[in-house]
Amino acid sequence: MITGLTIPNGMSWSKDDQIFYFTDSATKSIFAYDYDAATGSVSNKRVFFEVKEDGCVPDGHAQDEEGNLWVAVWGGWKVVKVSAKGETIAEVRLPTRCITVSFGWLKASSLESVGKPG
Repeated sequence: MITGLTIPNGMSWSKDDQIFYFTDSATKSIFAYDYDAATGSVSNKRVFFEVKEDGCVPDGHAQDEEGNLWVAVWGGWKVVKVSAKGETIAEVRLPTRCITVSFGWLKASSLESVGKPG
C-alpha cells in the first residue's frame, strides 16, 4: 500500500506489468515502483518524472502503444510525452492552461484530453 499521499492522480502499469506509475501532483512527481503482479504489492519507490516549471504539476496520464506516458501538465498548457526512461521526448501545446487528464487509446494520429479553460 502507498501511504503519505497528498494529491493522488494518474496511475498505470508498464507494458510488461513490472513497473507501476503513480502521480502525486503536490510533489510535482510521477513515481515508479517495482510491481509484483502475483501479490499486487509495490516496492522500490523512485521519482520517474518531475515537472520543474513553477505553477505546474503532473496530473493524469495514459500510456501509448510504445510504452511512453502522455502526461497532462496542470497549469502548463500542455501534454508531454515521457519515455520509459523518464525523459520528455515530445510536447503538445493546447489552448487551455489547466489540462486535467489524457485518456483513450493513444495512437500516433490522435490525442484526447480534458481541460479547464484559461
